[in-house]
Amino acid sequence: MSVFTVTLTPRRYETDFNGHVNALMYFDWADYARGVFLGRAGVSVETMVRHKLGPVLLEAERSLGSVGVATA
Repeated sequence: MSVFTVTLTPRRYETDFNGHVNALMYFDWADYARGVFLGRAGVSVETMVRHKLGPVLLEAERSLGSVGVATA
């Protein structure tokens, strides 16, 4: 099985002043990558609209890893 990849470079408005990516951007990037994937597979937006089809996000998960709580 081959791996599908899309390279993205975060734009200034997608990050904060420390260079951290805004959490909502991951969903935007996933949507963009999905469009690129469908395009490379030969599926055009026009074809999908003509057949009244569209991609649907069924599940999204984002792990923040271990998050500690500071106590005084």
